[in-house]
Amino acid sequence: MPFSPLVRRAFDPGRPLLDITHTDLAWIMEAVVTHAVDLGALDPKAEPTVVRGLLARHAESSVALEHGVAIPHCYLGEGPAEPMVIFTRLAQPVNLGAPDGVPTRFLFVLLGPPGAPDGHLDTLMHVARMASDDELRYQLGEARDDVALAAAVDAWVARCEACAEEPAAPADDGLAFTGRFAGGLRADVARKRAGYKADLRDGLHPKSFSATLFLLFACLAPAVTFGGLMGVFTGGAIGVVEMLVATAVGGVVFALTAGQPLVVLGGIGPLLIFTGILFQLSQDLGLPFLPTYAWVGLWTGLFLLILAVTDASALMRHFTRFTNEIFSVLMSLIFVYEAVRAIAGLFAQAGGAVHHDTALLTLLLALGTYLVGAQLAQMRRSRYLNHTIREFLSDFGPAIAMALMTALALSLSAVHLPSLEAPASLGTTSGRPWWVDPFAAPRWVWAAAALPALLAALLIAVNQNITGRLMNAPEHRLVRGPGYHLDLAVVGVLVAAASLFGLPWLTAATVRSLAHLRALASTEEQVLDG
Repeated sequence: MPFSPLVRRAFDPGRPLLDITHTDLAWIMEAVVTHAVDLGALDPKAEPTVVRGLLARHAESSVALEHGVAIPHCYLGEGPAEPMVIFTRLAQPVNLGAPDGVPTRFLFVLLGPPGAPDGHLDTLMHVARMASDDELRYQLGEARDDVALAAAVDAWVARCEACAEEPAAPADDGLAFTGRFAGGLRADVARKRAGYKADLRDGLHPKSFSATLFLLFACLAPAVTFGGLMGVFTGGAIGVVEMLVATAVGGVVFALTAGQPLVVLGGIGPLLIFTGILFQLSQDLGLPFLPTYAWVGLWTGLFLLILAVTDASALMRHFTRFTNEIFSVLMSLIFVYEAVRAIAGLFAQAGGAVHHDTALLTLLLALGTYLVGAQLAQMRRSRYLNHTIREFLSDFGPAIAMALMTALALSLSAVHLPSLEAPASLGTTSGRPWWVDPFAAPRWVWAAAALPALLAALLIAVNQNITGRLMNAPEHRLVRGPGYHLDLAVVGVLVAAASLFGLPWLTAATVRSLAHLRALASTEEQVLDG
């Protein structure tokens, strides 16, 4: 359907009314009508009558639509000779009683003679189409002047016309069962190959640099935490150094080869517990842990590859949103629990092995890091400072919080705080060689390791696919397609390789992956209830 010329003329240079600071509807309508007078479309003597007509129409029934858009209208004999639309953008949203509860920021004010309502429904339909487009609303809100507004509208019209010419293709969520050997995996590889150069080019976007610094801290802290716990659970066989090496190498390999590089690999609580149980089982049976761990990892990698080539990820279509949300909450609670447990442990030792000041300062630094990071993360919605500074503070909020609290801790040198013990050179935690000889395990272990490996493979596959599904949710509007099967295959290879070097197994880290997605996202904020 051709776009309404009446609505398009509202975006001609000089016609839009931008960033009105009034928050009272009467003042807003007066400013709009005055603008119509300045454009020469309305007799100055009719200004009071038109303002009263606009306000009276809103008093009868709210003129606000959904998505922060309203259409005040007035058709009087004293109005313009021809119908006209005045696009108005408010500096701050105003609550006009919209059906969805979203305050109004964009107004399409319709003025015209008494016969103008004949085309009123047509105009309403075109405005409603514009209001329903998230990208267009974002561009209308970010446009610096009327030239940028016109360009945004023209681009939207071109997109609509292109979509109308092309038949709609069924949406590909990457979870369809192909019925062919490695059919899903081959489709993921083809999708990855088509956008690979664009992925590398997009990595040079300025927002990527802030996300990189953010992820440095977001991945370093959990790696150190889980590495330390892994050292306790495995008697020092796998520790912080191994976790850092696995996270760095595995993360780079996954980002370059996986189908959904936005997913961040890392250690997770269930795998940590699984490894601890495997270590205890090896001790009880008198088996060498690392060779046994290597065989379990090799079998796990094989099972993951089998799941990848058989389109097993397609089973995720039967998982509901409730499953996704529960899993996401579980992963988040593991991090919260470990942080609280570590601080509580210091207070439990206070007065003995740990000084009271150490426990108290640790608690204050933890709370300070959380509060500063949380407040800075909300700066994007703030009215203070300009847009660029707000974006910077929001993107770098966690990094700034950690840097400030680290500087504070260093300045209080009189209080001893526990720190990470790391070797002077790149070596294993226990001093063992990096390579693990799997054949040092008894022969019966070579086959028996398949049983625990099956459980580990199911755990990794479910975690990887649920995290991938959360990342590829439609509301995130990712440009590149998903890659569930390819992701699972790459993780399988990484698990097998890590096992031969005594490194911890990695899978999708849900919390860090979603944080990575938010750090790179271009968002539109909507203020609810005023």
